[in-house]
Amino acid sequence: MTEEEDNRIRIIKVNVDKYGVTASQYRIQSVPTLMHFRNGEILWRTSGVVEKTELLATLDSFLT
Repeated sequence: MTEEEDNRIRIIKVNVDKYGVTASQYRIQSVPTLMHFRNGEILWRTSGVVEKTELLATLDSFLT
């Protein structure tokens, strides 16, 4: 990922124990759960460990 692309992505980590209401709102039942939002809409979601190459390829598909 280039520096320009880094500026187009914001990664937010939510402590599901501390923010249980938010976790419930998004139906997070396992950790890690990754979601990609655009304008408040969930475009992609997965739970469990994702290999770095797979994650970068997925994110790249949203950036192009």
